[in-house]
Amino acid sequence: QPLDRPAVFPGYPWLLRETCAARDRYLTYLAARRRANEGTLVICDRFPLPQIKLMDGPQAERMTRNCSQSRLIRTLSAIEKQYYNQIELPELLFVLRADPELAVRRKTDEDPDSVRARSTEIWEMSWDSLRAHIIDANRPKDEVLSELKAVVWSQI
Repeated sequence: QPLDRPAVFPGYPWLLRETCAARDRYLTYLAARRRANEGTLVICDRFPLPQIKLMDGPQAERMTRNCSQSRLIRTLSAIEKQYYNQIELPELLFVLRADPELAVRRKTDEDPDSVRARSTEIWEMSWDSLRAHIIDANRPKDEVLSELKAVVWSQI
């Protein structure tokens, strides 16, 4: 759901699923952090960042702000947020930035409106505060991978 449209509460099963997803992501983060602390190079895809609102982060607050806040909504929303708040930023962050219309053409197995909204959020965001390595993902896959590998090797 694009950020400029009012959110519609998808229901309690959705809210429970988002809370469980937050827990799963937090447990995955803990395992990855443990491995990284042991010296293993860990690569995570779609890392939850507070700046990103449409994917891989807390969704309950955004999706329930226009409905009455039952105790269950408040509780699950708080649990979801707590899990995400415990996930620290990665040591090295790459942002693959592609034109939203190109992303729609590439992701044929997903809803085009959803892909467009998520890609637009990434495309328009300022990444300066996160010290992210911005990768031009409009280029062919081999070029993108080559740049990614070069930056990773320069950092280890």
